[in-house]
Amino acid sequence: LFRSFEIIIVNDGSTDKSLEICTKYAENESRIHIVNQENKGVSSARNKGLKMAKGDYICFIDGDDYIDVDYLKIMYNNIVITDSDIAICKWSRNQISTIETDKKIFTWNRNQAFYELFKSRTFDGAVCCKLYKKQLISDITFSKNIRLGEDQIFVIQAIEKSEKIVFQDIPLYIYRYRETSAMNTVIDERYWDAVYRAEWIVREADKFPELRPLFKQEEISIYIYLVIVSYQNSTEVATAIAKFVYPR
Repeated sequence: LFRSFEIIIVNDGSTDKSLEICTKYAENESRIHIVNQENKGVSSARNKGLKMAKGDYICFIDGDDYIDVDYLKIMYNNIVITDSDIAICKWSRNQISTIETDKKIFTWNRNQAFYELFKSRTFDGAVCCKLYKKQLISDITFSKNIRLGEDQIFVIQAIEKSEKIVFQDIPLYIYRYRETSAMNTVIDERYWDAVYRAEWIVREADKFPELRPLFKQEEISIYIYLVIVSYQNSTEVATAIAKFVYPR
């Protein structure tokens, strides 16, 4: 088993028994470090973990998700063997009993990675399912002002700084679907952040004129999503967003 790692748990003002459970594990495991803070949101929690991390590589795992037992070993081996800046795998909603570790490994340059992200949809903009060289993301942080899609902005910035990305199509990250998650709740003020994200993405294309069509396509995709979910809701915010995105 791969054992050379540290676990940084950021307790972002939990009100259940999470801290108690984590503390029990930390008592018998020196690799676990717990940080307590008042509830400031996921971006603040991730930034705190980034600041504390001492390792050469960093990955993010949401508190209610989990990973395959060989997640770190496979991702680390892929990033080292190919001398890449980011390693990417797939995610699943269910634990896969047998992982096909012999699946082909692909390496992309920055432009190819953006094509796979925005056009082919080979992977998504979630910050999970990825292992990053710490040096690569040392000057990138999560925006505390964005409540939806802040991870996609982080991933885009990381890819921009990368020279090589490695991908293997194996589901090593297990995502737990929750009815109460940010993406499964009634449209509220947070969804204006998606509009900001779409505008940020198309502005970011100015750095890469040759990739402008790809970035523009992602902007349009976000607007289409917003129109669909907005018309499926009856809140005033949903109506306002729909009119902003698609005035008529």
